[in-house]
Amino acid sequence: MEFERFHLYDVKDVLRPRGSMRKESLSLDIHRRLISAFESWSDGEYADAVPYEELKNRILTNLRQEVDAAIEAFVAGDKT
Repeated sequence: MEFERFHLYDVKDVLRPRGSMRKESLSLDIHRRLISAFESWSDGEYADAVPYEELKNRILTNLRQEVDAAIEAFVAGDKT
């Protein structure tokens, strides 16, 4: 007996599923990493803690660079 397999949500929502599949959303992973980086680098217990605006801007700049690098690797066919 042969079964047809289907994805649990439409391709239009790839990387951004909602509802019961929200746990697979890329935004949740990104958000957790942003919060973690922010909390680490704004911790007043460290002598090199960074002020809020400077840190926010640096995190967003670096995030955009990382996303661009990931997109470039994906488009180039790099699977590593």
